[in-house]
Amino acid sequence: MNDKKEAVKNLKEYYEAARKSLIAKMKIEEEEQTNLKIKIATFVIYELSHSTHSWFKDYFLSDISKNTGNIEIINNKKILKVESAFFNVIADYLITMEAEDGYAEKILSSLKEEEQKKNFWKPIVFDAFLLAGIYFTLPPESGKKSRNRRGGGQTEKKTKPLFLCQMLSEGTVF
Repeated sequence: MNDKKEAVKNLKEYYEAARKSLIAKMKIEEEEQTNLKIKIATFVIYELSHSTHSWFKDYFLSDISKNTGNIEIINNKKILKVESAFFNVIADYLITMEAEDGYAEKILSSLKEEEQKKNFWKPIVFDAFLLAGIYFTLPPESGKKSRNRRGGGQTEKKTKPLFLCQMLSEGTVF
């Protein structure tokens, strides 16, 4: 039980540090690049919320943070199968983005080799994955307990989840 609490704490700390780093990075990069990351992150959030097995989100968030030591691994073949399917969906989305997003289309049209194209996508996709992780990692305030009106017992404070774009515009992600 303590191992699980420690893993959750480490995960939150990782994504808090990532949030601070992304703020600084996104302030100096082109707006179109930031928008592309947000589009991809929104897609990743949707896929993790609606199209994958419930355990995969926790696995994915831990894997991105390399905090995999304390995660309960269900079955390696099962993980590989789900992970492969998830990344194939993301890859298909990136192919769509190459044609539909003006910024990606402009940059990729000047790149000749596949390796150059992969190098363009790697930091963008990684930052999008971090944004998704930040979205799913509860802020410290939401974990606080509040008094129940009836019995005075402790209940978790319920918060309505926000969409990533709404969180960005309100400044609650960054």
